[in-house]
Amino acid sequence: NTMTSGQAVNLTYTPAATAQVSTVVTYRPNIIGDPLTPESERGPNNFLNKATVVIPTDPTSPFGNAGRNIVRSSPLFQADVRLQKSFPLRWEKSRLEMLQPAQQDELPLA
Repeated sequence: NTMTSGQAVNLTYTPAATAQVSTVVTYRPNIIGDPLTPESERGPNNFLNKATVVIPTDPTSPFGNAGRNIVRSSPLFQADVRLQKSFPLRWEKSRLEMLQPAQQDELPLA
């Protein structure tokens, strides 16, 4: 059985060559609202709200206000269960076993 929280996500971008301070620095965008799409509209191809993530326009200040690990992906809940029953066979010194494996994956963004 597995239950994990969502993976942390960093929002970054690569500025134009004229605005780069260094090739080693990680540039983060500006966040002007909740970076996640509302839960009722969220899906695999619509997870981030693109309207709230903006690239800084001032070339002298290419570093945005987005923090580190500000977004988390969806959590994963998984359960593996097995049903088993063993019957003795009276005419032999053997047993008959019946197995039924079951797996349940719950992916909220399905």
